[in-house]
This record gives sequence, C-alpha cells and structure tokens, in this order.
Amino acid sequence: MPNYFVNKNSLAGRGHEVHQQGCPYMPSGRDQVPLGFHDTSNTAIGSARLIYSNSCCCDHCLKTPE
Repeated sequence: MPNYFVNKNSLAGRGHEVHQQGCPYMPSGRDQVPLGFHDTSNTAIGSARLIYSNSCCCDHCLKTPE
C-alpha cells in the first residue's frame, strides 16, 4: 500500500498536486502534507481534497482518478 503526500503550494493552473512516495517531483519535506497509506490513488486524492479542494494528480506518478 503506497504512501501519499500533497503539495502545500498550489501550482499555477493545476492546484495542489498529490504524489506517491518516491516520486522525483515530490516537494521538499516542509512543502508537503502527509496523506498516509492508501489502497488507491482515488482515495488519496479524496483525502487531499478534504485539505485542498483543488487537489490534483501528479502527471508523473499518478493516473487521473475516474
């Protein structure tokens, strides 16, 4: 079960990106909020949207939720 994080900083035109641990595009430790372990990226995005309503998937490490 992967561990997920959301970027505290909103990216222009995208929102707050959610990353799976180990992604090379993850923000530094002080710029991320841990979301914990999730079975799917969909549940991680759902958790991130409770914090930042405009959370989105990292194009590199996650597929867009359906």
